[in-house]
Amino acid sequence: MRIVAFIALLCVSAALWAADAPGFYLLKYAPGVNWDSKLGYEQQQGIQQHLQYLAVLHDDDIILMGGTLVGEPGAMMLLRASSFAQANRIAQNDPLVISNVLKAQVTGWRVRMSSMRQFERSVPEAHEPNQPFRIERLDPKSPINLKGDGTK
Repeated sequence: MRIVAFIALLCVSAALWAADAPGFYLLKYAPGVNWDSKLGYEQQQGIQQHLQYLAVLHDDDIILMGGTLVGEPGAMMLLRASSFAQANRIAQNDPLVISNVLKAQVTGWRVRMSSMRQFERSVPEAHEPNQPFRIERLDPKSPINLKGDGTK
């Protein structure tokens, strides 16, 4: 009986933790020990592999937005991930982080408000030209995870 109660407590604790997980993470890149300060971002050793890695993450809708910082070297990305561990793995698997050209810091971000809308890419031949624009909420708990049908 104690084992069943313990397992039930673990399940409830896991569910509460999962409900409290943010789902969005900020990934901040900064120059690492192998950053060549004589070169710009685009000229760093291994930049093409880094950009290809980010492009795949963006195509998979893991990176929602990202870009370089103004006034300081580095970049910031908004990631969608199921856990801090997953977001951190994404950061640590970046080719420029592996080669220590960049260092990465991941922070959970619980979005409370936003005017941004995230739309999934649609297949061009799948939409009807006369159909009015429609939006549906993909995840009722998410303030920015919306889907459009790709028309006007």
